[in-house]
Amino acid sequence: MKEIAQKDDYFQPYIGLDFRGNMNVSIIRTKKGRTIMLQHDISSPRPNVRFNLISGTQGTYRASPEPSRFTHHHDGWMTAEEFDALLEKYEPAMTKTFNQEKSRAEHVSTGSSYERVSPTDWRLIDCLRNGLPIEMDVYDAALWSVISPLSEWSVQRQGASVKVPDFTSGTWKTNKRGMDVSLEKGG
Repeated sequence: MKEIAQKDDYFQPYIGLDFRGNMNVSIIRTKKGRTIMLQHDISSPRPNVRFNLISGTQGTYRASPEPSRFTHHHDGWMTAEEFDALLEKYEPAMTKTFNQEKSRAEHVSTGSSYERVSPTDWRLIDCLRNGLPIEMDVYDAALWSVISPLSEWSVQRQGASVKVPDFTSGTWKTNKRGMDVSLEKGG
């Protein structure tokens, strides 16, 4: 902080303070009445572990740390065999194809280009390569981009609720787009 304060007087009052400003919890209420809790914390000291979790009234899915797990709340965590069977039954063709290509590439070369690519990234690349429409548009980009400034505004107002603008002017209700997880038009 001292180095930054030497260049900008604004930071002078913060010298010597142990403060963590890069964290936030946002509570999002959807039009369908669902609640999403989005946590962002890049300053709390801890090992480099991402906890990716989806939890709802019917169950919980934890993607990491490995191994991935799923539970129906009343049954407890599924065994690895049960989870693998569920994955086999419901895993989209897009993800299966990506994993096969990733596995093939890893066997061919030691420096796989798939190391830092997710199935979602791969799908975007596939759409761009094949001239297919992507599953996002300018309205999605605007929505994703506005979350941080709206969170900052909420914090400045002592956590008051902030409405998210409808960049589509209501057309989201009738928009019939969706992701082609079957790969019928690409892959």
